[in-house]
Amino acid sequence: MPNVNELIGELYEVATSSDDWSPFVEILAEAFDAPFTSLRARARSAELATTVASAVEPRYVSAYNEYFHLFDPLKERLRRVTPGTTVTLPDIALDPAMTATEYYQDFLRPMGCAHLFAVWTFHDGNEFIGFGLGRSACQSPFRADELQELSVLGSHLNRASRLRAQANDRARAGSNAEQLTGQFGLTPKEAQVAVAIAGGQSVEAIGTSLGIGRETVRFHLRSLFMKTDTHSQAQLVSRLLLSASRQN
Repeated sequence: MPNVNELIGELYEVATSSDDWSPFVEILAEAFDAPFTSLRARARSAELATTVASAVEPRYVSAYNEYFHLFDPLKERLRRVTPGTTVTLPDIALDPAMTATEYYQDFLRPMGCAHLFAVWTFHDGNEFIGFGLGRSACQSPFRADELQELSVLGSHLNRASRLRAQANDRARAGSNAEQLTGQFGLTPKEAQVAVAIAGGQSVEAIGTSLGIGRETVRFHLRSLFMKTDTHSQAQLVSRLLLSASRQN
């Protein structure tokens, strides 16, 4: 029986130290003796989910991404969930309606996957992250205690993915601030305010996040207007976004 606390620790370690989920997927596959294990995610602006990391052969990952995602019966079950919800899907092999589908007959069975369990966490809009674990027909189905452990991991995946997103946002903000500092001759604090304004934050929110008062934020805004040759927040945001697009 895998130690769920150790797995939770590995999950947070990977989420906060790397952009690569593969080490966690490999640990998960080994811990639950599930060779068909993958982690999938869809960003808010993306139409399709992408396989972030997988212990499955690449040809099967490609087959899913290119064709079989269109017939994935699990997707319909997931359309009606609310943001912030963690959904667990029971072993697909125990559901006659699922085993009769093209997805199971023409994709999972030829791949050798007979038992499949999935946990998905949904955020705003269409954004989600989740993992699926699969076993072959010669292996036993997932036990009730294993499913409980996986459900616990699924709830932590939600928080871990948010921590990673926040770290990536901070890294991008730092990079953008450096670009603006060089282009417009901004001070470090002015650059922070500029990035926050371009990101849609209010004066109050900027003051809170930077630990400064509203009047100080407005002082920096007046300086930004002067240095960017703009006269309103709308003009400032437009100038900053145009600058960012030219840099990328």
